[in-house]
Amino acid sequence: MNRKQQGDLGVAMAIAYYTRTGYAVSVPLTDNTRYDLIIDGGERLLRVQVKTTGFQRLGRHEVRLNKS
Repeated sequence: MNRKQQGDLGVAMAIAYYTRTGYAVSVPLTDNTRYDLIIDGGERLLRVQVKTTGFQRLGRHEVRLNKS
């Protein structure tokens, strides 16, 4: 899998996750925004930037999440 495919898969998984947890999800029409998704929880809109990793430690993928 190349990096573009990995990124596309990450966005698809984020869309599935937010949809499953009750958010309405929108995708920008162009690829020149600093975010990948807009999620609507009913009271406000949130921009989401999706990051993926191939880094593994002891057989597990490891990431650190930061809220910005």
